[in-house]
Amino acid sequence: MAPSDEIQMNVLSSNNGNVEQFVSQGDGGDKDQDKRSREVGLFEVLDSGPDGSRMEEFEQVEEDIQLDEKGRRPLKMGEREEHSALASLFFVLFVAGWNDATMGPLLLRVQEQYNITYTILSLTFVFNFLGFLSAALVNVYLTNKLGFGWVITIGAALPCVAYAIQAIAPPFPVYCITFYITGVGIGFQDAQCNNFIAQLPNMMWKMSVLHALYGIGALVSPLVSTQFSQIPKWHYFYLCSVAVAVINLAGLLYVFRLRTEKSLLGKLNEGGKVEKDDTVAFPSTTGAQEVGEPARSSGGRKKEITLMDVLRLRNVHILAIFTLIYVGIEITIGGWTTTYLIKVRHGGPNSGYISTGYYAGLTVGRVAFMSITDRIGEQAAIYLYTSIILGLEFAVWFGPSLIGGAIAVCLEGLFIGPHYVIIMSACTKLIPRTRQGGAIGWIAR
Repeated sequence: MAPSDEIQMNVLSSNNGNVEQFVSQGDGGDKDQDKRSREVGLFEVLDSGPDGSRMEEFEQVEEDIQLDEKGRRPLKMGEREEHSALASLFFVLFVAGWNDATMGPLLLRVQEQYNITYTILSLTFVFNFLGFLSAALVNVYLTNKLGFGWVITIGAALPCVAYAIQAIAPPFPVYCITFYITGVGIGFQDAQCNNFIAQLPNMMWKMSVLHALYGIGALVSPLVSTQFSQIPKWHYFYLCSVAVAVINLAGLLYVFRLRTEKSLLGKLNEGGKVEKDDTVAFPSTTGAQEVGEPARSSGGRKKEITLMDVLRLRNVHILAIFTLIYVGIEITIGGWTTTYLIKVRHGGPNSGYISTGYYAGLTVGRVAFMSITDRIGEQAAIYLYTSIILGLEFAVWFGPSLIGGAIAVCLEGLFIGPHYVIIMSACTKLIPRTRQGGAIGWIAR
C-alpha cells in the first residue's frame, strides 16, 4: 500500500483513561472508505491493519438521548445550553417589564400630544388588555400547530413593529392599535416563557428570577421614559424600545432556532422528570389523569390539548380571575401613580422616578421573599402581603406628605412582587401537566 493511501493514527491514553485521537491522511486513496472511521456516540477510534481490518474500538454512547425529527438533541440541563436558554427567556420578561412600565411618566405628554381626556387616554390600557386576551385565546391552538419556537418568535416580532409605529407619534386611533399589537406579542411570550420554565428542574427558583427580571425591566424603563417626557420629541423614546425588542428577537432566534418544546426538552416535556413537591395529582374532568402523564385518546395515541380542555378545569378560572385582579392593580399603581403625584400632590416632573422605586421594590420582593413564602406557606403569604398592600395604599391616599406617599408606593411594590410567582407555582401544583401550557397562557395575562 502506498504511503499516500495509508491512514496513520496515534492513540495516546492518559492515566485516567482519556483518549486523544490524531488522524492524518494522504491526498490520494479512496476517501469514502476512510470516512467510515467516524463518530457514532461521543467518539469512536479505529485502527486498520495491513488488510484493512478493525483493530481497536473505543466507544461511548450517551444514555437516554431523545433526538427530534431533524436529528437534534435536547438541551443539556445544568450546562451552557440551559443557561443560554434561561438568559434568553429572562430577557423576554425584561422586555415585558419595560413595556408595562413605559406609560407612567409619558401619560401627561400623550394627553398633551393628542389633546384628549383621561377617559380616552385609558383606551390604551383597554387595547393592551384586549391584545393579551387575544393571545390567551389562540395560544394553545398556535402552540399545537406551530410549536414553542415559532410562537415565541412571532410574539417577539410584534412589539418591534408596534414600537416602530409609536416612534412617529401616529394619530391616536393608530396609537391605540399599537397597544393591541404589543399586548398580543407580550402575551405570547409570557405564556411560552412561564410554561417552559415550569418544566425545568429547580423550577421555583428559576421562576422567581424570571419574574424578577420583569421587575428590572419595569425599573429601567421609567428612568429612560422620564428623560424623554421632558423633551418635545417625547415619542422618540420608542426608538429605545425598538432596540430592546430587536435584541430580544435576535436572542430567541439564535438560542431556540424555532424549535418545538418537545425538541428542546425531550423527556422533560413528556413529564418524565418531575420535581418532588412541584406537582400533585389532579383529577381531570375527562378522565383520571395525573400531572406529568400525557393525555391519550382511546386509541392510545397522544391527544392534542385544546383550549376547551383547559377551560374545563375549575382551578384555571379561579387562578385567572385572581391574576386579572392582581395584574390590573400592579399595572394601575405603576402606570397612574406618577400622574396622581403630579396632579393631586403637586409633585414635579421628576415624580416619574417614583415608578422606578415601585418597580425596584417589586423586583426585590420577587426574590427576597421566597424564603418567607416557603416558611409560612403560599396561602398565608398571599393574605399577609395583600393586607400590607391595602394599608400602604390608604397611606398614599390619605397621608399628607408627598415623600411619605412616595415611600409607601415603593413598599407596595415590595409586597406586590411575590404574588405573581406564587400564582405560577400554584399553576404547576393544581393543573395537570399536559394542560399547563394552555392554562398558563390563559392565566398569565
